[in-house]
Amino acid sequence: MNTVRSNHLPLKAIAILLVGSGMGLAYNALSSAGIPLRTPPQPSFADLVSWSLHVEGLRVTLAEAMRAFDRREATFIDARPLRDYVAGHIPGALSLPASDFEARGRDLLRDLPKDARIITYCSGERCQSSLLLARMLIEKLGYRRTGVFFDGWHAWNAAAHPFMIGEMP
Repeated sequence: MNTVRSNHLPLKAIAILLVGSGMGLAYNALSSAGIPLRTPPQPSFADLVSWSLHVEGLRVTLAEAMRAFDRREATFIDARPLRDYVAGHIPGALSLPASDFEARGRDLLRDLPKDARIITYCSGERCQSSLLLARMLIEKLGYRRTGVFFDGWHAWNAAAHPFMIGEMP
């Protein structure tokens, strides 16, 4: 007779667990102090930076970058290391890694008018070099019409837009 009762024990345990869980969920749903069952997704650092650029009017989308490229309305500046630039870049883009700004920036851009539109880019949304370079161009050299193509080289390349390989002419 004990064997019959022990066979029902797992079923009773499962039933108690289900009833208890159901009651807990019901109480949580009806209680003013209930907690959410799922946490809302948190924006990534890249999302926050992208949004702040949009708010500041600095963010350039892929479509805007392509339009500026097609119409020759902007000077593109690649903020990635030279080896990445040589491996592939937007045609006509200048290479100016943010780390080289102090040494080469003024000389490289000496013939570019201060009212020229500049679009900086780097690898993609996790790369901050384009943002850093844009800030230096605005604050140190006075290029107020500077934007950041935050999606960068990876988005440009993935969209099969034109590219060049090699060093600057």
